[in-house]
Amino acid sequence: MATEKEDRIRKRAYDLWEKAGAQHGSDQDHWHEAARQIEDEDARASQEASAKRKIGRPKKSAAQDAPSAAASAEPKKRGRPRKTDTGAAGTETPAKRKPGRPKKSES
Repeated sequence: MATEKEDRIRKRAYDLWEKAGAQHGSDQDHWHEAARQIEDEDARASQEASAKRKIGRPKKSAAQDAPSAAASAEPKKRGRPRKTDTGAAGTETPAKRKPGRPKKSES
């Protein structure tokens, strides 16, 4: 019983034979050419399929890249967090000084 690949080669070889003028005596040449073409097509399809299955995270859409309205309302903090910050770095406002505590004077 013929396989699917053999059927494709047979049909391609027949097409090549017809295009060559349907002359007898070159059937093996047409068969080998058809087999080469089918192999090339299968290899190309396999490469394309593996390229589609790349491992990794999908690219973000434009909606995911855009910052949210709440995030854009606050200015971004840069550099090291200050000693007076509380909580996670860069997420809280500086703590206020205690009343009655004098400010340090710069000399």
